[in-house]
Amino acid sequence: MPGKCPILQRRLGRDLAHGVLLCYPRRMEWSRSLLPVLVAGFLGASCASSDVVQNGTGGQARDSLPVGFTGDVIVEQVESDELDESAETEGLEDSEFAFAGLPKARKSINIGNLDELACNKELKRLKIPHVRAPGAAKIDQPIIVTGAINGVHFDTGRPYKLRSIATGDAIDCRLAVALHDLTKVVKKHGIGTVIVKSFHRPNQTIVDPNAPLRHRIGFAIDVAGFKTKKGVVWNVEKDFHGKIGQISCGAKAAKPVPDTKISRELWSTFCQVIGTEAFDSGISPNYNASHFDHVHFDLTTDHPILFFP
Repeated sequence: MPGKCPILQRRLGRDLAHGVLLCYPRRMEWSRSLLPVLVAGFLGASCASSDVVQNGTGGQARDSLPVGFTGDVIVEQVESDELDESAETEGLEDSEFAFAGLPKARKSINIGNLDELACNKELKRLKIPHVRAPGAAKIDQPIIVTGAINGVHFDTGRPYKLRSIATGDAIDCRLAVALHDLTKVVKKHGIGTVIVKSFHRPNQTIVDPNAPLRHRIGFAIDVAGFKTKKGVVWNVEKDFHGKIGQISCGAKAAKPVPDTKISRELWSTFCQVIGTEAFDSGISPNYNASHFDHVHFDLTTDHPILFFP
């Protein structure tokens, strides 16, 4: 195989077309090289797929991994055993990757594409306590969370044992998986409880035609505030201190006025949850009047919304 193909065999084999382009022997005529290139690309992708499982997941068989997760997400699951690609790409010119510039899939897309079997495996792996909630209107994979997720409670105003479909506590299994990423962020801020304004609203009204109606299908959470482990409550309505039209995150982000410690914590938490890429959209009080008292996060299965005002 041409000289640079062994390097590709050790890389993630998620894009066969990229492998073909990089393996193409530049000095061979098209009439003579087409078939060998296609074969080489196929073998390179197959080899890479095998190596990703061994190097990225500690030797697990791919059949045992959650269906719907791509290689880069699998690597994230084992933080102490990340792939080192620097040595594998050493000596390759930047121009040779000109055709390999497609963006990686967001984590939220991988989560949103989980089928029911794969999602249930994720719930088990993440140790998310739950019961199935068959009959929850419009929810494809309905469950009710019955305890803390990663040590963080989601307070809906009802004890876990009293939560039901009728009280709006059903969510899609895939939202629960995304909420696990949210808990990683809030724990870093000393938060022990997420105060939930709402989960499932099957008859959600259309307030903003540009905003997705993810509450209808159990794919969204409205967060009214947070409670720290020391008992301090961060109330979005009272403490966010934003203004409609302001940018909440990034280099051009505004600042809360008045700029208090709690308001900075709320803005920071909101932006860091977005940074996990576990959600397709996030909406703060800076967007419109209907979000004056909560921040919103959701998933989608049809297309990425990437809505982060």
